[in-house]
Amino acid sequence: FLAQCATKMKDCTDESPCTDDVCVPDTGECTNDLKDCADEFACTEDVCDLATGNCQHFSPKLDDDDACTIDKCDPVDGVTHTKITCDDSNLCTNDMCNPLTGNCSNVPLPCKDEFVDEELGVNLADNPCTQNLCNASNGKCYTPPLACSDGSECTFDACDPLTGAC
Repeated sequence: FLAQCATKMKDCTDESPCTDDVCVPDTGECTNDLKDCADEFACTEDVCDLATGNCQHFSPKLDDDDACTIDKCDPVDGVTHTKITCDDSNLCTNDMCNPLTGNCSNVPLPCKDEFVDEELGVNLADNPCTQNLCNASNGKCYTPPLACSDGSECTFDACDPLTGAC
């Protein structure tokens, strides 16, 4: 009579319907890799339902609650949030986007100077005898004096540091 051999497969189940349970023939080790639920569409969240083992594909939340971004779904790159540019190409403004409204503002840089009148002993912030200007080529502030000349060489032309009057 002939002897018959019987083999029994190793049980590698981990009781999760969301894993592929396999016994590796060469090593006899078990692997429990997560089920691949990818649907090849980058704009969905792909998950396995732990109760059923079925793959589910959810649409993501596109809106990042920042009105200063353009929110979109690209089939290849997925969800993107591109910042709105508020740059007015003027170095003399502070360019900002309001995250609640998405509106841009281009606020002029505050160009102010300090002036101490030694004769009067007065510290005048934002000297009334100078112009507070911004150099558009480099965004730096400068304060040239007010032109108080009346065109006559026979008068002493000056600006009153208290009032700014010539």
